[in-house]
Amino acid sequence: MKSLAVLFLAFPLSTFAADWVVGGLQLDYANGAGTARAASARFQLDGQNYAFTDADFELRWGADQLVIERPAEGFAYGLEAPFLKDVMSARARDFAFEAIPGKVGLAASAANLVNAGETTRLSRLSLDCRGSAVAVEPVDACLQYTRFLLGSVSSSKKRRVDVGDIKLNINAGKATFEARIGGIGKVNGEGSATHDAANKIISIRVSKVKYGLIDITGQFFSELEKNESETLVVQRPFVHVHYAK
Repeated sequence: MKSLAVLFLAFPLSTFAADWVVGGLQLDYANGAGTARAASARFQLDGQNYAFTDADFELRWGADQLVIERPAEGFAYGLEAPFLKDVMSARARDFAFEAIPGKVGLAASAANLVNAGETTRLSRLSLDCRGSAVAVEPVDACLQYTRFLLGSVSSSKKRRVDVGDIKLNINAGKATFEARIGGIGKVNGEGSATHDAANKIISIRVSKVKYGLIDITGQFFSELEKNESETLVVQRPFVHVHYAK
């Protein structure tokens, strides 16, 4: 099962768009096709600029790509999106996305994903990455400075652990985080983050996790392992995020 949060983060991290800004997007996708309506959208593709207001887009899946198009204007873009393979349906509300040199942003008030009979939901997602304007990939900006917030993540499968009130900060590769984890409570931790660009993996080395004054690093990993997936892999003391799967 793919992690829903990772799926939404994979969108800005895997696109090489030089200038994309989308706001107020409502998205519905099921069985390889869907629609999206954006309050505003600006794209720069192949040297051409596109700007839309209160615009509808068609979505379709094919050859490991999510094709986003408006046939009347001749606008079509195939987003390399292997992370959407086998996803049965996805829905997002108040989705916003920005990818410009040196900055990546993402937000959604609510989203859900259905895959292999499991429904995963998240709420209040926000990502703000800022770095050098000459960063080779968007994810490199995220390792220079990141502020990530997530209100809640839940799954229809009881074996999974509910996680909420997530806050992650990265500054020059150094990471601090806090979260509320079912079975534990509110925890705080720190570590470091690195990027394997060739394999499209972000690795977070967790140095310690505490519940108040108590060190619970081992228990933290045990609970996190219950949520392992194709995109989220735990190899103590590392947590690997495969953002292109």
